[in-house]
Amino acid sequence: MPAYVVILFSLEYFKRTTNISAFMIFGGVSMIVIPMLQSSMPMMASTLAAIGKLGISSSFAIIYIHSNELFPTSIRNSGMGLVAVASRIGGILAPYVVCLKDVIPNLHFIIFGLMGLTSGLCTLYLPDTKDLPLPGTIQDLLTRRVHVVSVQSPHTTYKKIPQTLWYWIFLFPIFILHTTILPWQ
Repeated sequence: MPAYVVILFSLEYFKRTTNISAFMIFGGVSMIVIPMLQSSMPMMASTLAAIGKLGISSSFAIIYIHSNELFPTSIRNSGMGLVAVASRIGGILAPYVVCLKDVIPNLHFIIFGLMGLTSGLCTLYLPDTKDLPLPGTIQDLLTRRVHVVSVQSPHTTYKKIPQTLWYWIFLFPIFILHTTILPWQ
């Protein structure tokens, strides 16, 4: 519940990708620090676990908003279905990652933390969708322009989103990473 209160304010002032990235990195760092403090300060480890859960829950809520805004209307249902399938695969795999604590103590915190950090950094490569109209077709998505206003001059410029094959090949694994294991920590 606190995650939804936090994102109410952050979505108003920051871009979607900035929000997702910040919350993922925030949760990832919290998880990585837990093994370092668990033996010396057990209460701090519990607090960090709650903070990590807040970060991951916040980013998960924003991911569904951002994913809906990224997919064009013509394939939005199929795209969100694919995202839901990937999410369920993560739900299946997450308990096995937690079982790794029996092999090496605290390994699960490190794995979840590194995935949060990696996912947060990769999110910065996704195009932002805040205050943009939803794309209707795949062609609309490919020709979408991002509105960029220069602070130094009153002229308005437009920057085209990259359309290379490698860019779209890179986007798909980010969606999968976002929707699989991370939300089920």
